[in-house]
Amino acid sequence: ACTRYCDFGTDPTVVANWNAGNTLGFSATRPGVDSFGTTYTTGLASYTDSNGQWLLVLTNKAIFAYLLDVAEDFVFHDAIANGCVHQNAYVSLGLDSGDAVYCSQFGIHSLRQSQNYSGKANTFLSWKIRTTFSTVNRSRLQAIVGAYDQVRGHVLFAVPTGSSTVPDKILVLDVKGQDTLTAENARWYVWQLRGFHVTSLFYGRTSTDVARMYFGTDDGRIGYFSDSVYTDMGTAGAAAEAYPCVLQTRHDSET
Repeated sequence: ACTRYCDFGTDPTVVANWNAGNTLGFSATRPGVDSFGTTYTTGLASYTDSNGQWLLVLTNKAIFAYLLDVAEDFVFHDAIANGCVHQNAYVSLGLDSGDAVYCSQFGIHSLRQSQNYSGKANTFLSWKIRTTFSTVNRSRLQAIVGAYDQVRGHVLFAVPTGSSTVPDKILVLDVKGQDTLTAENARWYVWQLRGFHVTSLFYGRTSTDVARMYFGTDDGRIGYFSDSVYTDMGTAGAAAEAYPCVLQTRHDSET
């Protein structure tokens, strides 16, 4: 489970530009995680605090933090316990917060709290909803997705529970007005989805600058969560709740 990068300005489609010297691992300043066994990479993320901007290598068992360095490119700084199930299950709370919330196979965590308390279960942000979290489908952890509603101060994680293979429930952490997130002050809501499953979450604004949390479903629809109309796509009037969308894939060439 090592991570390799190509130098800025080089062509990433050329295999030779991903040379062994650009591997995060197997050196004094860039040690990596287990090369063999049960540890594997689940994605990449970033994190910013008063000490700088960090590149995070996410694995199923731990998170490895690297700091950008002029001489050495990336210098290993810290190994953070608990791991992350997928990079889509890692939610940054922004530059001013100095924290992030992410989901591991064991629960939902604050990055700060994981640094301080490692794998101590009663310090997990999800400690208060541990009975609910225990229903998450362990074979489909990679389907968990998260997002941050900056206006309302909600961190959302869509999770598959029971035998469901796609997220059918949303765990909502209220971080509004919280300077430091802990297991004790965590405020949780559990949203039950009726008639549809969420496969993606993304925060955005309308053409009139209204902030909304949007979601995509497994049957190709897009909708948004409302503060005023508490109905979902499984009710009568579903056609009014959802709207069609058109997606354009990337260009394979510029010609």
